[in-house]
Amino acid sequence: VSKSFARGHSAQSKSVSWRVVNSSGYMNGTSSGSGPATIPALGSHTVTFNANGGSGGPSSTTKWEYEDLAIPSTVPTRANYRFLGWSTSPTGTAAYEAGKTYSGTPDSNYTLYAVWKQAEYTSTLIFDANGGSGAPSKLTDTHTSTSAHTFTIPSTKPTKSGYIFLGWSDSKTASAASYQPGGSISVPYNGTKTLYAVWEQAKITITSNPALTSLKVGQAWSYTPAASVDGCAVSVSGADWLSASNGKVSGTPTKAGTYTVTITLEKDGYESATQTFTLKVYSALGFDSEPSSKGILTYVSG
Repeated sequence: VSKSFARGHSAQSKSVSWRVVNSSGYMNGTSSGSGPATIPALGSHTVTFNANGGSGGPSSTTKWEYEDLAIPSTVPTRANYRFLGWSTSPTGTAAYEAGKTYSGTPDSNYTLYAVWKQAEYTSTLIFDANGGSGAPSKLTDTHTSTSAHTFTIPSTKPTKSGYIFLGWSDSKTASAASYQPGGSISVPYNGTKTLYAVWEQAKITITSNPALTSLKVGQAWSYTPAASVDGCAVSVSGADWLSASNGKVSGTPTKAGTYTVTITLEKDGYESATQTFTLKVYSALGFDSEPSSKGILTYVSG
């Protein structure tokens, strides 16, 4: 007979055999005699779902004897917690999963409690060398708090040829730093923040001056400028009798005059440096300028 027939229907028969079959098993019975035979009704039980601190769980459900338990697919929610399943204890581990069917469950009224795990969040801080190298490794922190996490910026500094590291910034194109090694920075509780290295082009500084700034026509002159950076290329302008080679400026003047000389030092990745000074060249006789041949007086004894 059908399950509905088994729940309290009568059979006007002197002899009745009955079987109720479902997914969890069956039961058999017989009745004979001149009177009516009544098939006993199957018992029903209530399963209640307790959100256990959450909200929005499924409504209670009815479970018939010898039936499997079908767990509703509706799940409760709880701020900052993750739902794991259901348990017969408010402090137990999850034994029942939403949307699944379980056999061998109790044939009595009982309550299933939501099982929760507090949500975990990860804050991540990334360092971008921004054209350099040697930036610190990223920092991560996993926590259950929904407050921003504070990181301490590592003391490790990146490097970049020809540039000076100024610090860190939120912007890749910043010219000034907002954060320094050893300082602190807040990152959202479930977010990622990137800090970019801020660079300033290194400047070449000339740290010497020529020892000789006045000379005579025909007198050799040389100058090797000293700089704050090794390996600079040297060039010179302002006097056509001067030339630069292997970091040295040298030449011999062929005529008297005042020369404004500019020395330039350059190196890839650096801001160049210049030095300007005056060279005073006198005639071979020590004059500012030599007289022309027409102006030479000749004395003849007689």
